[in-house]
Parts: sequence; C-alpha cells; structure tokens
Amino acid sequence: YPASPFNPQPKAAVYRPHWLILTGIAWDHVNVYPTPERYLQAFEHLLQTIPKGGVCFYNATDPTVKMLVEKHLRPGWQTIIPYQELPTFKKGTQWFVKVGRRVVPVRFWGRHNVLNAAAVWRVLQEFFVEDKDFAEILSSFELPEQRQTVWYQNQDLIVVRDFAHAPSKAQAIIQAVRETFPKLPLTVVLELHTYSSLQPAYAVQYQKVLRPAKERWVFVDEKVAWEKGTDLEALRQALGKGVRWFYHKDALVQALRDTLSHPPRAVLLLSSGTFSGLVPSDLGFS
Repeated sequence: YPASPFNPQPKAAVYRPHWLILTGIAWDHVNVYPTPERYLQAFEHLLQTIPKGGVCFYNATDPTVKMLVEKHLRPGWQTIIPYQELPTFKKGTQWFVKVGRRVVPVRFWGRHNVLNAAAVWRVLQEFFVEDKDFAEILSSFELPEQRQTVWYQNQDLIVVRDFAHAPSKAQAIIQAVRETFPKLPLTVVLELHTYSSLQPAYAVQYQKVLRPAKERWVFVDEKVAWEKGTDLEALRQALGKGVRWFYHKDALVQALRDTLSHPPRAVLLLSSGTFSGLVPSDLGFS
C-alpha cells in the first residue's frame, strides 16, 4: 500500500526497521505495483533500509526471499537469520508441531501456518524463550476470525470460510485443506472483487492456484465488476476452462445448497469480501 494519500511510496519505504521478518514475496496490489518487478523493487528497498546492526529473519524455503536477502544484506553489517518449517505430522485431521523435544497439537492446518510459527519461534529464541513455553503458547493459539473458520463439519462434509484471496494465500489454504481432508472431494469458491483480482493480467495466476480442486467456482458481483470497469470476458479467458462462474448471490447460494446435499465434500469459500453478504444461515447452518 502507499505510505499515505500524500506519499505514493510504498509503506515499506518508510519503515526503516531494525528487526525484520520476511516470510514471503508474491505479487499483489496491482494498483500500486503494476508489474511483479515493481513489487519486488519495494522489498529490495525495504532490505536496503535495514541499518547497521539490524536483524533480518527470513524464510529460507522461499527462493525469492533467499535471493533478495543474500543480494542486499551483508553478514557482519546486519545479522541474517534464516528459518525453516518446524517438524510436523498429522493424525487424522489433527496437526502436530514439534518444538524442541516437545510435540504439541495445534489449532490450525497447513504448512504456511507452520512456517509462520517457525518465524515467531526463531525470533523468540533471541529473547531466550524456552521450548516448553513456546510449545504451550503454540498449542493454545487460535487463528483470527475468517481464517480457517469452520461453518459446518461432520464426518463427510466440511465448509470452511477463509479470508485468503491473493493467489499465493489462496494456494496455501487450498493445499492445507487438501492435506487435512484428502478423502473429501474439494470445491473451491473464490470471490474476485479487489482491484488486483479483477485485472485479467493478474487473475491469470488463479488458473494454477485452483487446479487442485475438483470443482472450481468463481463469484464476481456483477455490480462491483461494472463499477470497477472490469472486462468480464477477458477475466473469464484469464482463468481458463473448467471454471463455473456466478454473478449473483442467489444463484451461488442455490448451487452451494445443491452441492452440500451430495456429500462427501469439502467446500472452501475464499474471499476478503463477503460474497455479497453470504452468511452460514443462507446455507442452512445455525
């Protein structure tokens, strides 16, 4: 995002952090960064502003992050600390994470969340937090609202609402649901409503993101598309074949009700918006 309405520089340009955690880089906010290269430049500038004696914790499993850190930071001038995913295993749908010698159940799914937990743990180690204390914190940690929020679940059916909408975030939660519920055919419903997601040159990334789903649905509120001047035909072409499109909430609700009446099924609702006001009761959930 811009630093302010009066300063078009990215926020990252004015932070000048002494400590930085760099978890990942994936092109977003097309209105500010019209190309992936421009987006990358913002992170390059951010790294260049870390002062002498500063610290950068970075995700060593992300090739782009690793490349930028090695290119722009100087060992000895700054302290450079990589981190990687904590060891995990899964029993049924329950994820477990190993912290030191302790194995604890966690209240989330997905390797992206485990990586973020690893980043926090690596920072806390600099403050001499012990394994047992972090393990206790991690086991009680709950994701915020609309992050892996379960609207309904039984043995053969689960409906999950998640705020993820950018391609990299959507890909992470889709992978998490696939890993956690591998026997349930997956229907992904993605709402496109942000400036970036309604740009065909950006939206083409969703082709690969949605591929693991058995059914790929996309919802675009016709009124929002008109207000933002979206070329719907170009948008449809960008996402390719095999996508079922919806432009009105009523049609989406009816299709969801029909799908939910034929389990087994995992349904994943992805949007930073509201699907034009969709709530659990619309689908018959209390």
